[in-house]
Amino acid sequence: MKPIQIAILATSLQLPTHAALTYIDTSSIRAFIPSETNEWDVFTDALTDPNSPDITSEGIASLIQTTPGAFVTSGGNIYAPSSFTNYELNYAAGFINSTTSTYIGNVVLQLATFGSTLDYSSMTLTYTDHSSATFVATPVGFQNDPTIISFTPPGGSPTTSTNDRVAYQWNLDGLEAVSFTIGFSSAGTSMSLGGVALDTASTGSPFQALVIPEPQTALLFSIASAALLLRRRKSAAI
Repeated sequence: MKPIQIAILATSLQLPTHAALTYIDTSSIRAFIPSETNEWDVFTDALTDPNSPDITSEGIASLIQTTPGAFVTSGGNIYAPSSFTNYELNYAAGFINSTTSTYIGNVVLQLATFGSTLDYSSMTLTYTDHSSATFVATPVGFQNDPTIISFTPPGGSPTTSTNDRVAYQWNLDGLEAVSFTIGFSSAGTSMSLGGVALDTASTGSPFQALVIPEPQTALLFSIASAALLLRRRKSAAI
């Protein structure tokens, strides 16, 4: 999505602390039984110790920032003024039932960032299946909603800050996934992570493309989806 640009004259400027995380409507996922929602709105640790979600469900979820130089702001963001940041989100579903073949199906991740943007290409989901084998899943959708704010601090030079909301979607239906790790990084220094929302529905949930691929990524997702379908057919044949 093309960014919106706003110019302001600032006598003082603070990065926003939080933004609405549900700019992608995930009500269809949340209404499905079983499904799980985890949200991080206020972070408590900026390095190595896991941040537990503020809104949680039966599953186990945590988010860790792994690079030195970051700190938790007074508003509860994770911010690194002079270093890149790297994150790991670990999730194990609470609704897994191998007897009924209930595994992870539809996954939507949403993030709110300020300052520098996310490195969009860094987003990686690695899932573990019921046999403890690990695989990398390609997103079937990516969407973002950036607003660039231009401002001039008192006595300073003009600069910009990007307020961004980002969403990714994966379809793990048929892969017998029981848990996953999502890794992502900032595109530069001075990225402030304001919030994260994770919605997961179990296998059998009606899949809806809630996150629409951008034109430049649609071809990549089509190729990845074809490869995923081939793997499912091979698995079914074994």
